[in-house]
Amino acid sequence: MAAARSPGAPTVPLLAANYSQALMRRLMADGGAVDVIKVSEFDRPEFWDDYAAARSHKPLILHGLGHGARPGNPGFRAVFGPAALRAALAATASAYVSAHLEHFSMEAETLSPAAFLEALTADVAAVREAAGMPVHLENGHSYRPVRGRPRNPDFISDPSYIAAALAATGSRLLLDLAHVRIAAWHREQRPSAYLSALPLDLVDEVHVVGTATVDGELRDKHVEMDEDDYAALAFVLERAPVNLVTLEYGGVSGSVLDARSNPEALARQLGRLRQVLAGARGAQGR
Repeated sequence: MAAARSPGAPTVPLLAANYSQALMRRLMADGGAVDVIKVSEFDRPEFWDDYAAARSHKPLILHGLGHGARPGNPGFRAVFGPAALRAALAATASAYVSAHLEHFSMEAETLSPAAFLEALTADVAAVREAAGMPVHLENGHSYRPVRGRPRNPDFISDPSYIAAALAATGSRLLLDLAHVRIAAWHREQRPSAYLSALPLDLVDEVHVVGTATVDGELRDKHVEMDEDDYAALAFVLERAPVNLVTLEYGGVSGSVLDARSNPEALARQLGRLRQVLAGARGAQGR
């Protein structure tokens, strides 16, 4: 599924977007709006018919391991379904499995960095064996401590820990730029400085979408991208061997993200992303 790279020839990364009814209507009007459709709710049968119909238009790429299934977290094996994952992979064009590098827990239940890494390594190995394909880990971010709200410990978003997790699991990095922006905000860094500390040479896929400030905290709200988001993508495209850029705007009917599926905003972002990707190719060719 990933874009082929011939030696010495610059290529444009493929463009994907979240499945949504707005996206499908866009594809009816412009068949070249995206190259790939991202799906993630494979453990919810009510969406399977929609996904099957979408596959008649574009290849599908699967994201995630099912609701609440995060490798390394206590109870992962109880919620991870190998058979369901294999069935989902058979219905898509995915060349790898993606999982979140997250440790959502209450503060008292937080594993140490070493303990989490040990559990993560074992769980990723189990996913790789079940899927029969590579596993890519998506960078996470911290949350402001709020009583009663699960949060990622700060070590999860430390670039050196992310690199250690990728090395220990033999995984590549699924780079989420909204998560980068939030992690940098919490660490009081410029996003470019934070990005420069990450192992960008291990990036294949990049997720993009807008963030929003809620109650004084930058949050991953899946809103329309702004100029800083496009600049961050251009920064990465100059430095990483990106094969796929995925716009995570919009979602399935009835979901929270379905309410963020404005057709005009979707069209604006897809058009702008095409320009950024074409520009990245031009820069490589000079």
